[in-house]
Amino acid sequence: MVIISLTLPSLLFTATLEDSFLADLDDLSDNEAEVDESDGDDGKDKEDIDMDMADLETLNYDDLDSVSKLQKSQRYLDIMQKVEEALGKDSDGAEKGTVLEDDPEYKLIVDCNQLSVDIENEIAIVHNFIRDKYRLKFQELESLVNHPIDYARVVKKK
Repeated sequence: MVIISLTLPSLLFTATLEDSFLADLDDLSDNEAEVDESDGDDGKDKEDIDMDMADLETLNYDDLDSVSKLQKSQRYLDIMQKVEEALGKDSDGAEKGTVLEDDPEYKLIVDCNQLSVDIENEIAIVHNFIRDKYRLKFQELESLVNHPIDYARVVKKK
């Protein structure tokens, strides 16, 4: 444990690193309140203006299952089943005499690549949903934890 000592005239204060971080967070909250009061804009941030359709859809739901749909989709289930089957087979590479685009393993790889893009999009949608739900409870969390998966882990531990 790290101990920080602060000396004032004739007073000695010791605080843990955690207390120091909490004090910094309080200072950040105070600074944000001052900035919000002095902004003078009509309350619309660039982030609010630049919302795409996925963000609008997530705001209409209160249940994470209604926002996160990829894992339950038939396409996802089919590709995952094909991957399991391909992993179970002993493959020695592309079959001789077939065009690469006609190879079923190549098609599976292309499908998996597209699925990985869909998974990234789903992560962004779920992150926006979680962020919007927890923004009121802990406003500084968004600036402290930038990665969507880490953000979800922190929220899950709360």
